[in-house]
Amino acid sequence: MADKKKYALVGAVTLFALTQAILGWGVQVTGGRTNAWVCYSVIILAFLFSAMGFLPCFGRGDILITAGLAFTLAADWCLVIEEPILPLIAMVFFNGAQLCYAAAVYRRQRSRVEKTVHIWLRVGLSATAVAVVFAILGRGADALSVISVVYYVNLLLNCLFSFLQGRRGALLGLGFLLFALCDVFVGLDNLDMYFTITRDSLIWRLTHNGLNMAWIFYVPSQAMIAICGATAEKRKSIFLTGI
Repeated sequence: MADKKKYALVGAVTLFALTQAILGWGVQVTGGRTNAWVCYSVIILAFLFSAMGFLPCFGRGDILITAGLAFTLAADWCLVIEEPILPLIAMVFFNGAQLCYAAAVYRRQRSRVEKTVHIWLRVGLSATAVAVVFAILGRGADALSVISVVYYVNLLLNCLFSFLQGRRGALLGLGFLLFALCDVFVGLDNLDMYFTITRDSLIWRLTHNGLNMAWIFYVPSQAMIAICGATAEKRKSIFLTGI
């Protein structure tokens, strides 16, 4: 029975990954409202797959990661489906997602020292990042820039602390790393809100190359995070030791 459950789980993860890959291709080749719904379908599927972790055949899922994907679902509704987009509200939801992921990573840390460093580093770097925003933008700093930099600092810390857990946190850490690379391109694409970007600049060429670069990284990042959410108790046997 245990072997049957393991095979079923591996089959479900494989089917999920293939479906996300197809949707990722769809993101690059569709346009208009069709593209918006293809993009949003990626996040819907990621959330649903993570939530499936609470079914008997999956074992026990991670409620914090699933909650993070629920926040992501709300954030992407504001950015992908709403017209006009609601970037500030979206970033509030994305911060909620990163706090859920932070709690999931924190819970997996084993020593009191690790947990103490985790908390103080997160608080200290978040405060420092806000100070840097005001130092660079001055009066141009707004709520969106402040909340965005706090979000990104917490995303990077989630990535760091996941990788520091070694093989146990490798897949989740990789998901966060791809998430961060996605946001690099989102940030580059929105720099013209604060700075002048000319057409002959490297930034312009990177963000206007015919590909949706952000979603090239975003699709696999959300898939990896969802797999970690759905297989919290099983992933070691599946991803490290094989079937």
